[in-house]
This record gives sequence, structure tokens and C-alpha cells, in this order.
Amino acid sequence: MPSDRAHAMTVYVDDAVVLWRGQRWAHLMADTLDELHAMAADLGIPRRAFQDKPSGAHYDVTPALREQALTLGATAISRHVDREQVRAVIRNARAQATPRM
Repeated sequence: MPSDRAHAMTVYVDDAVVLWRGQRWAHLMADTLDELHAMAADLGIPRRAFQDKPSGAHYDVTPALREQALTLGATAISRHVDREQVRAVIRNARAQATPRM
């Protein structure tokens, strides 16, 4: 169930292109971790699914969850069309990941 707060956030979801376990997956990313976790919670994604990786802080989402995220106000980004924006979002997601030693 979505929270009562307005979604005045910048959350992004890319194309569902990663093939894993028989389906295509997209990445849910955001300008801040708070925004990312809030959207994931609104989508019913458990916190344990958070991918805190050097490649970028994100959640993996199915095509159905991608559509739901868009309905809740996420911004669609395409690796094929919005290359510079995708690069900027990924750089930001990488900067949010917990540093590895």
C-alpha cells in the first residue's frame, strides 16, 4: 500500500533488459537512498532485496513492478535513448553504495 506522502521524489527505473531466472529485470534507482527505500516500500519490496553494490545502489524489479513504480511517479529512463541521464543516475547510485575495503 503506498504511503500517504506525496511522491515529490526523483526515482528512476530503467529498461527491463537484464535476463535472470527466465525474465527480464529493471533497476530501481533514486537521487537519494531515502527516496529509493521509500519507493521500494511502496512497491512492497522488502529491504533485504536492496542491492548495495559498488556497481550502484538499486533494487531489481520485474516488468510488473517497473510499471507499478511508473504509476507511483518513478521516471522511466532508457539506456538506448537517455544515455547521458542513465550514466548520471548510475554515477549517483554508485556514489550511494557502501564503500568496500
